[in-house]
Amino acid sequence: MIVGIFTEKKPKGTKMKTVLTFVAALLAAAPALAHEGGHLHPHGVESGMSLLPMAALIGVAALVAWNRR
Repeated sequence: MIVGIFTEKKPKGTKMKTVLTFVAALLAAAPALAHEGGHLHPHGVESGMSLLPMAALIGVAALVAWNRR
C-alpha cells in the first residue's frame, strides 16, 4: 500500500506543505540523530543557524521589493 501514497491525486499546493513538514520534522529530529563519534560542528549554535536562512530570505525579499520600485 506504500505505492498508493505516491500515486494518489492531491490538491494543488499540498506538495510544498509536505516538503516543509518533512524538513521541519527532520530538523526537529536532528539532535536524536547525533552519534558518539568525533564532531566537526559546534554545539549550541542551532538558533543562529536558523536565523541565517531567515535573514537571507528577508534580504532577498528586500532586494526584490527595491528593484520593483
